Amino acid sequence: NKIKQILSSTDIRYIVFEDYMNHEEISILKKISDIMIHVQTTDQFSGSMQEELYAGNIVINGKWLQYDILKQMGGFFLEINNVSEINDKIIYSIENLEELKKKCKVNKKIIWELSSWESNIEKWWSIYNRAKLL
Repeated sequence: NKIKQILSSTDIRYIVFEDYMNHEEISILKKISDIMIHVQTTDQFSGSMQEELYAGNIVINGKWLQYDILKQMGGFFLEINNVSEINDKIIYSIENLEELKKKCKVNKKIIWELSSWESNIEKWWSIYNRAKLL
């Protein structure tokens, strides 16, 4: 309610989703979104973040959430050092939306390589078979 109250005092167009969304609705939302703010306190390679990256969206990530593997593979996302930087990073993202979205296109292939069944099944099967021998 506090967020809705703050939003209603601005000129920003917004929608607040308050009801449970099914998988199809979530997929549509990820496809039509442009920017994800990812600043939770801890994270284990967030599935939601991966979906946003795969969809070609701009992700603003807290630097304390380590995503070095994405960087090493050439992935693109924006980072902030602390939450107080969000406002400036959102403005920057909106002002440079098209350029940033082009840079984000590389993420689809990287997320596919890191997380898809097709890219990982042989590695997972090998690990499983080695574990059976222990």
